[in-house]
Amino acid sequence: MSAELDSATSGCPCTTRAYSIALPKSPIANPLRSSTIPSPTERYDTRVALSQVHHSLAELDDALAHLESVKKQLLSKRHAFQAFSDVHTGLLSSLRLMPAEIFGEIFSFLKAGYQEIPSSRSHILLPTHVCQYWRQIALSTPSLWTEITIDLGYRTDIVPELESVQAWLTRSRDCPLSINLQSQYSQSEEAWNDVLGLLLPHARRWRHVIISLRFKIDLSSVKHLLIVLETLELRDNDMQLEGQETLLSMTPNIVSLEADLYGSTIPQAPRNDSPLRLCKLENLKLSYKSGSSLFDCLELPWLTSFEICGTGDDESLDLNPWESSLESLIRRSACSIRSLRLSPGNVSGRTSLEDLIRITPELELLHIDPVGENGWGPSGIFEALTASTGRLHVPRLHTMTMAYTDNFRVQPFMEMVGSRARGKNPDFHMKSFKLYHLSCAWNRVFDGAATKRLGEIASEGLEIAVQGFADDYSGWIWYTFE
Repeated sequence: MSAELDSATSGCPCTTRAYSIALPKSPIANPLRSSTIPSPTERYDTRVALSQVHHSLAELDDALAHLESVKKQLLSKRHAFQAFSDVHTGLLSSLRLMPAEIFGEIFSFLKAGYQEIPSSRSHILLPTHVCQYWRQIALSTPSLWTEITIDLGYRTDIVPELESVQAWLTRSRDCPLSINLQSQYSQSEEAWNDVLGLLLPHARRWRHVIISLRFKIDLSSVKHLLIVLETLELRDNDMQLEGQETLLSMTPNIVSLEADLYGSTIPQAPRNDSPLRLCKLENLKLSYKSGSSLFDCLELPWLTSFEICGTGDDESLDLNPWESSLESLIRRSACSIRSLRLSPGNVSGRTSLEDLIRITPELELLHIDPVGENGWGPSGIFEALTASTGRLHVPRLHTMTMAYTDNFRVQPFMEMVGSRARGKNPDFHMKSFKLYHLSCAWNRVFDGAATKRLGEIASEGLEIAVQGFADDYSGWIWYTFE
């Protein structure tokens, strides 16, 4: 430090002189309250006192300026000491002793998931912008770079996107990949072909894949490489039935499949070849428009969860009734279905829900949107599920959700839930039933007597909830009977 700062800290003459300055005594007695005119002597003495005060003010200003300069120098030195302390304290931090693998595990919680749009890149890049040590750990942890989500949008310059994809592929090394290709907006096939040109050579590492592109994709080059693929979602793809079946034949170890069949054509001739057997597929979710031909192409011995959502027209139902094809698939596969979610949109009537649940005795969860009347309407559904002496279809069913339709009748519903309450079947009983999308307030469907009876059934351990409009139609509300 300078000699000036040393003298200031050991008793600066400037500050010593400032502390010694005394306020002079006023020549005028009680000057603030006096209304008399000063005498000549008082006027002279006042001028002398003011001269002395003005000189003292100048001295005090000089002392304050000096102190401000000293303060700045001391603050500068303190900042240097604090920086030294921060750096060296950080070197002694217990975090320095933490293995890099632990940091990598912590960083992994920043991964947003490949299903999400936009991509998780902004999240996983955060550790690379904190310090050099964290950056080295992040870049050397391959599992952080395995989720690749791409949505080109309306971009015309895709070079940065291609560079990012290449960086992720390099950093992930040999780890299995989760890939999400989204085309929510129009984009040229050439741009996506450039992206696929980077991804296809790594097809042997694909484990989870979502493809939502509105044009055909040629996957012939990876026919024998998709051996670790477990999850596949095909959305909005311009892929015909043959293309979908060919793709599935490339994925012998697939566990979960979700596919839109809206673009599939109906085969004009019956298939003669044997069904494709996928021995590990457990979850199948299909959306369709023109029939259910894919059912006839498959054999799924390990299928446990099935979901279908459709808007099939009468022509497609005549040629390929989905409910009959599904029944054939279950019988052919000899699988144990535990979860069914059925929102068909239309039915042919050749197979009823009772026919379906008769071959799914292990069913535990059922979600259904009734269609029409008869076997797929509310009354047919309740009749099929009502337990009676000597008959109890799907005894393990514990959760059921159903959409409300105008054909809903309270009495068959009450008989069904009452027959599956704990008091009637202590070993196998339903635990939850939810009826949603009532077209009015719930108490316009269930009168006082029904409400009381359902409350009694609920007291036996069955949760019964209905979703209807609020009284003022401001929105949906749930009501639970108790």
